[in-house]
Amino acid sequence: MGLLGENLRVEVNFALGVYDRDSGELLEYREVHNVCTNTGRTWISQLFGSSDYTQSPPTPHTTEKATYIGFGCGGVLQTSNNFAATQAELTTVTALEDPVPLSVNGTLRTYLKTVDSQSAGSVYFPGNYRTVFIVDVLESEISFAGNTTRTSAYGVGTSVPISEAGLYLNTALPTYNHVNPVPAGQADPAAANRMICYNTFEPVTITPNVVVRAEWELRV
Repeated sequence: MGLLGENLRVEVNFALGVYDRDSGELLEYREVHNVCTNTGRTWISQLFGSSDYTQSPPTPHTTEKATYIGFGCGGVLQTSNNFAATQAELTTVTALEDPVPLSVNGTLRTYLKTVDSQSAGSVYFPGNYRTVFIVDVLESEISFAGNTTRTSAYGVGTSVPISEAGLYLNTALPTYNHVNPVPAGQADPAAANRMICYNTFEPVTITPNVVVRAEWELRV
């Protein structure tokens, strides 16, 4: 069963669980409600209509799908002064305030992770009218030697107090190469990048001794 469970709770649609890597014990848990950004609201409205009803089936306005989840150390609930932490949950938000990479390979950093495949099951479809997007963060991701946040450039290393998350469309660019000029196909994670939902929460420290599961629920 997923973190969000079988029962619908309108006040919650984002859950974050931190587990001991070895025992599987749940160490920390956050459950909150997100904001759907203007990018997300536009995307949702385009899902319902067609740009050409002379075709069969009608041509969709958009074929984009929710695909990635990213994390950061920013947002108004971050308690450390080491990070950019002024961004509230508003529909005008376009990016994480202080994104943190999941992996680093030379100058190339990966900031977004693809959600799990949505096989028909109770984890992803706990009831009608809603679906859940899930990402599992391994002990080798986010918390590793030399890791730094994007906006504040603060060295978080193996102890990363994440406090914000974003849900992104498949058209988002998940990597950023820290060279000048930035190659095509890369996107600064602190800039607009097709983020449809945003959430801030009280910091949760990620270390190499834990694994993390994030679940994001969309419902109509």
